[in-house]
Amino acid sequence: GGEGGGGGDDGEGGERSSVPAELRQGVDTIFSINWAFAAKLLDGSVVTCGDAVLGGESSSVHAALKPGFGTIFSTAWAFAAKLSDNNVVTWGDAGYGGDSSSVQAELKQGVDTIFSTNCAFAAKLLDGSLVTWGDADFGGESSSVEAELKQGVDTIFSTAWAFADKLSDNN
Repeated sequence: GGEGGGGGDDGEGGERSSVPAELRQGVDTIFSINWAFAAKLLDGSVVTCGDAVLGGESSSVHAALKPGFGTIFSTAWAFAAKLSDNNVVTWGDAGYGGDSSSVQAELKQGVDTIFSTNCAFAAKLLDGSLVTWGDADFGGESSSVEAELKQGVDTIFSTAWAFADKLSDNN
């Protein structure tokens, strides 16, 4: 681990004088998106900085990002954190996956892993089904294949703009 610091455009995660003091306590991992950073500290907590609307402000989910959470995934302008209890919290631009309220009921069933495009997230649930959210035009809307996705997903592949799923029945 090391001390965090920044350089670059003010308001986009790079203004060093505005680096949160918590980063000086030791950084384990830094996750980055276009306009913000999320740093997992050595104590397991998370600190974010950068553009407040585009992922740099996480106070709405801060309580969930307690030590011991899993890992962080990202789109271009949003983060999704898989928690240690297999739930998910999201923050950042709502249109890019920062708002997962429409799929929270499904996510609460337990998430195995998360994949992302530039604009959307796909969560493989513990039961093998798949849930998507974010920009509908770029992977965040999967209702046309919902029946197939509920039968079980083996593997998920993503490009910058779309998801492809290999189902458990090898289709």
